[in-house]
Amino acid sequence: MIHQTNRLRLRSVEVNDLKTITAIYRATQTKAAQSVDTTVISEDFGIPVCVVEVDKNIAGYLSLHTTGTAQPSVNTLAHLCDAYTRNGMEETVKQMIEAETIPHTDAAAICRAYGFENVSELRASTQKLVRWLNDCAQ
Repeated sequence: MIHQTNRLRLRSVEVNDLKTITAIYRATQTKAAQSVDTTVISEDFGIPVCVVEVDKNIAGYLSLHTTGTAQPSVNTLAHLCDAYTRNGMEETVKQMIEAETIPHTDAAAICRAYGFENVSELRASTQKLVRWLNDCAQ
């Protein structure tokens, strides 16, 4: 466990969380752009590193995400279920995540903090995970 309050808990991702995480991802993609095929997970899914639980239910997740620019960078993205954003918990969850996020702005330092050698390794791992998740969904 990483962090816990009365109702909220931030913890590391486990394999059995991926079904819920992919459902949250698909819901956020559907909400963001109606033309997106939500049956296929793309590389912007990233590598989930933490889940946020509210009363023992996964409410959202934090993932490492690489950008495809000339200077690769790593962002941490938080995705929450609609029920929790409407519930007014979004700000509390974001504060928890920010408190636990690795405070580096250097992409290589963020990668190393989460066990990746560099941005290229994170990108390759993201591609493998996305391919595996899409294969499992068929």
